[in-house]
Amino acid sequence: MIIRTVFENMSARREAWKRLGLSADQSQEKRRQDAMDRQKQARRDLTMHVRSLALPSVDNELEELTITMMDAEMEISTAASKSRKKTREDRVKARRSHFSNQLMHPEWMVDVPSTLVQASSTSGKLDHDDGWLALPRPDGKRCLVISSNGSTVARTISGSILKKFPSTLPCGSRKTNTGQDQYCVLDCIFHEANDTFYVLDVMCWKGYLLYDCSADFRLYWLRDKLAETTASKVSNANPYAFEPVPAYECTLDGLDTAYSTTYPFTKDGLLFYCKAGMYTLGLTPLVLLWRDRHTSLYENQLSIVLQVLDDGVSCATLENVVLFTFTPELALAEEVSLYCCLLFSIKKYIGGARGLGAGVRGVD
Repeated sequence: MIIRTVFENMSARREAWKRLGLSADQSQEKRRQDAMDRQKQARRDLTMHVRSLALPSVDNELEELTITMMDAEMEISTAASKSRKKTREDRVKARRSHFSNQLMHPEWMVDVPSTLVQASSTSGKLDHDDGWLALPRPDGKRCLVISSNGSTVARTISGSILKKFPSTLPCGSRKTNTGQDQYCVLDCIFHEANDTFYVLDVMCWKGYLLYDCSADFRLYWLRDKLAETTASKVSNANPYAFEPVPAYECTLDGLDTAYSTTYPFTKDGLLFYCKAGMYTLGLTPLVLLWRDRHTSLYENQLSIVLQVLDDGVSCATLENVVLFTFTPELALAEEVSLYCCLLFSIKKYIGGARGLGAGVRGVD
């Protein structure tokens, strides 16, 4: 009787689809297959994207590393040589641009998510399918770290090389180079005071992609896999330490710990990761940044965010009022890119108006 009822319901659904001019069996089966094909294609595209980051051609890598030395050489007089130099510089700029949009950036916390603070259940367990994690954000340079082909490269937000060195990360040195597809891609902050890379997130580990994994799983995986290496210990084979940033459950106790604990790095705010959030490139509301005078040195002084205009040197408010203009030399030194947002410190009064500090920081 139950089976007959089920089949009658299925028949009724088929008739409804036919009235819409569709075949339920064929259409739904096709849509299932199309969905699977899209997933497979997205996975292939992501794999190829990460391979393009981790396995660049040797010629391009050498070209970028030597461009600075070429610029320092004597001025080339012939037009043909200048043209070749310009072409090389254009290729390097394009290559840096390829690496400049590979990180996930938090939004400022302007309201408190309804699921931010969790309360322990009667069993003492927390809901791992919802809620948030709190991480102290180290002060320093945000960078993309890639270990592949026996070398480790750290790149700034603008895509330029910050450091190139051996490490004990998988494939990070000749000794740990176990295979071409065993590369790692990490989201880090380099803290210059103690020469340490603090790892915020992991996007790929030994070729295993983690972009579409939840933040909760990624951070667990990061701590577990880093502990299997000697990357936290400084040595000739590993000149810079790699340390995972501690993550706390967003309970009242966890928030208090993240907020008030003294860390081996200077704290620059708190990051809040939605546990279920995947790693997406660019700005995301699933990662939030909170700063105040207790969690960041930069909140002790007035500041303003300005956007770089299309001339590459003028910085304006949202109302398009230009408040600061870079010299070409300073813009180059600060690695300023078009339309990026920069945080300026307001230091002192000058003729009744506040002066902007020359030191700027990229807004993550």
